[in-house]
Amino acid sequence: MPENSMIRFISVMLVMALSSLIGYGVTKLRLRDKGLDGAEVQARAKTQARYFAVLGVFIYLVGMVSIASFFAER
Repeated sequence: MPENSMIRFISVMLVMALSSLIGYGVTKLRLRDKGLDGAEVQARAKTQARYFAVLGVFIYLVGMVSIASFFAER
């Protein structure tokens, strides 16, 4: 991972925002196809967006730690 804490923070926030937007869009489209009303679709899509954001950041951080361990001095 980069040495600068600010770069790490910004990269985590970008991954969180991107995965949240993707999760929100996919869930909203999927639930609209099922024929649910607008308010219920919005509420469920927000919940799923939070889930995707946490999952995306978790996978990102595990990946970065794994990659950093390859380059660590022994």
